[in-house]
Order: sequence, then structure tokens, then C-alpha cells
Amino acid sequence: TRLPSNPPTCTTTTLGGTRAANAQLAADCDTLLSIESTLVGTNALNWAPGRALTSWEGVTVEGTPKRVTQIVIHGGKRSSKLNGRLATQLGNLTGLKRLDLNDHSLTGVIPTQLGKLTALAYLDLADNALTGAMPTQLGKLAKLEYLWLYGTSLTGALPTQLGDLTKLTVLSFNRGRLSGSIPSQLGYLTKLTILGLASNRLSGSIPAELGRLTALTELKLSGNTLTGCVHPPLWLVTMHDLSDAGIPYCSVPASTALSAGTYQFFGSSVVFDIPETDHFIIFSGMVASDFGMLYCLDDINDDARICLSGDGSIRHRHIPTVSGSDSSSTLVIDRIGNSARTVPDQLIP
Repeated sequence: TRLPSNPPTCTTTTLGGTRAANAQLAADCDTLLSIESTLVGTNALNWAPGRALTSWEGVTVEGTPKRVTQIVIHGGKRSSKLNGRLATQLGNLTGLKRLDLNDHSLTGVIPTQLGKLTALAYLDLADNALTGAMPTQLGKLAKLEYLWLYGTSLTGALPTQLGDLTKLTVLSFNRGRLSGSIPSQLGYLTKLTILGLASNRLSGSIPAELGRLTALTELKLSGNTLTGCVHPPLWLVTMHDLSDAGIPYCSVPASTALSAGTYQFFGSSVVFDIPETDHFIIFSGMVASDFGMLYCLDDINDDARICLSGDGSIRHRHIPTVSGSDSSSTLVIDRIGNSARTVPDQLIP
């Protein structure tokens, strides 16, 4: 991004003190002044040397020493939307914790220099006309918890480096032009509650590693050309569009009596098909130490319960909803806390 050869600098009036006493804030302020014309395009912001930085639109100053920690400007709340570009100098704002430019008309690429914003916890550039590939450098934002990039024109593959963002709780790329396969590395994002990949150009199978995402409450995958099947732990996500995606559930092992060492983990769950019966089935050898802490859970058909019995074995009682109408049920046992067993990196399909 080309900037003015002699950009304005912030004054004592802007900073509320001398530049020498506020060196880091002065550098942040100068950066904002230098990128303002690039960011706004044909519109305007009230960022100016003669105005106190604390009154600049969307800018938050915090901390000791003082830094610019937030830029939050929502297009839907302005009479005119920003229609410029993201300047590479945004990467100099290393104290930034939130960058939120949702719902504007910004064009161009996401600068790779955003990977320098290592304090960033919230990044929202959704509903802009951004193009190009998603920078792999976003994988360096180790503190990032929210990543909203839906409604853009970003193309290319999802970077495998996103799997390094282990603090992420929201990853939303719905309504884009992303292509290629879903990286198995997303299975490392075990704090995710929302994963949105709908309405892109993704292909290939759904990685079994996504079964590790047991905190998910929302999963959107429809509007792609995905193949294969949906792995068991994802069946329990509260809000999903799996039926719209047209992808069947994966089959699971069938057994009525599993001894210690014969059952299989799927992410943080164990899944079995249970033949119809009206009596308790004891899975001998499966005890609390194998799973950490277990709790009672309805099975996927809401017609059975699973609990630990007094002697530590696991008992399952199948009660058909309509007598004789069910030939089997699918039991999902969640594993909570640490386990004495090692969950394999390559999950079993």
C-alpha cells in the first residue's frame, strides 16, 4: 500500500501528553494517521492530529504504557462504509487486541503483516469484498479467540496453520470462495464452539480429526461438494446443517460385549451400535480410569441411558421407543477430563 511521503504526525494535543512520555502510543497514533486515507477510500474518518486520539472513531486506548488496543468500526452503524484497503502498516499496531471492520466495502488482500499482531484476540473482517488467499501468517496469532471472515471473496485453500490457533472459539468462513479440502489440523482447535465453512467451494471428505471438537455447538458445512461421511462425535452438535450437506453418518463398530482394550476412541468419545435388547449389557473391563470422569448421557436416539455401575463397569439399558420397532441404537459415551489411555492422533473412521 502506497502511503503519503510525508504523513502527518500526532501532537501533544492528540496524545494528551508529550511524545517522549508516550513513545509507543505516539508510534501507534502515527501509524493510524498514515493509513487513514488508504482505509477510508472515498469516505472519511475523524482521525486528525488536532483531535484527541481518545475521541477518534472506533479507536480504544488502554494500558500502561498506553497503546491502541482496539479498532472497532462497523459499517452497518455508519452513514457511509469504508471502501478502501487494508494497509500493510496495520501490522505495526502490536498492542492491538481487537480489529473489527465488519460490513464495509473494503477491497484487496488481507496483508500478511497482520501475522505480527500477536496480542490480537478478535479479528472480524467479515462482509467485505476482500480477495486473494488467506495468509498463512494468521496462524501466528496465538492469542486469537474469534476469527470472522464470512461473506468475503477470499479464494484458495484453508491454511493448515489455522490448526495452531488453539485458543479459537469461533472460526467462521461461511459464504466465501474457498476451495480445496478441510485441513485435518482443524481438529486441534478443541475450544471451538462455532465452525462455519458453508457455501464455499470445498471438496473432499470431512476429516475424522474434527471428532475432537467436542465443544462445538454450531457446525455449518452445506453448500460445498464434500464427500465421505460425518464422524460420530459431530452427530451431537446442537446446531448443524449436516442434512443439508447431504453427507451420511459414518458406520460404527457393532458389539454387545467389549472387553478392555477392544473398544475404540473417536476423538473424545466412544461410539457403539447396540443391538435391540431389554436388559442391561455390561461392557466388561471398561472402567472409570479408562475415561477420566463419565456421566450419564442419552443415546443418539433418545431411548437409552449410559451410566457407571457401582463396580465400575459401564451398563447400558436399551428401551425401544416403540416395542419391536428399533433394531439397534447408537450409543455415544463422552470422555471427560484426562484419560489413562492415549487417544490416537489418527482417529478411526
